[in-house]
Amino acid sequence: VCYDAARFTRLDGIDGNHHKQILRNNNVFLDTAKEGEFDWRTPEGRWKDMAYCEQNKAHSLNISKDSLRGRKDILERGYWPLGVIPYGYDKVYTDGVRIVEVKRKDQFKKGRNWHLNLKVNEQEAAIVCEIFQRIFQEGIPLRALAIDLTERGIPSPDNLAGNSKGAWN
Repeated sequence: VCYDAARFTRLDGIDGNHHKQILRNNNVFLDTAKEGEFDWRTPEGRWKDMAYCEQNKAHSLNISKDSLRGRKDILERGYWPLGVIPYGYDKVYTDGVRIVEVKRKDQFKKGRNWHLNLKVNEQEAAIVCEIFQRIFQEGIPLRALAIDLTERGIPSPDNLAGNSKGAWN
């Protein structure tokens, strides 16, 4: 059961057939709230599935193309186009007039036409430099490095609270 066929798969009619074959062989059909039942045992169900598969695949490709175009445009204008902020950076939002600096893991509700830049977080950047130096110059194993950083109380990248309870891995 899915909301619509696109939530089941956005593969085209050929690429998605293997999974549907397994379901059909086990007398399982797809039931969607939006389009209704897709019974792959009947010609009507297969035709309906094929039409929706091709439509959903085309829609998926268009969304991907538009998303990529938008991110590329933002990047070319000098702003950060992605959602995840790398460890070692903080966020700087601007609407062209105002500038708001926000820690990497802190939330900020930006308005329309706000853009994101990155700013080096000196404390985290020093840890990044240490990690690279210890791995590539000293040859320390990754596990030993993670244990050392955790024991020293260095906040891990995934530690939302900003304290030393989050372990490095």
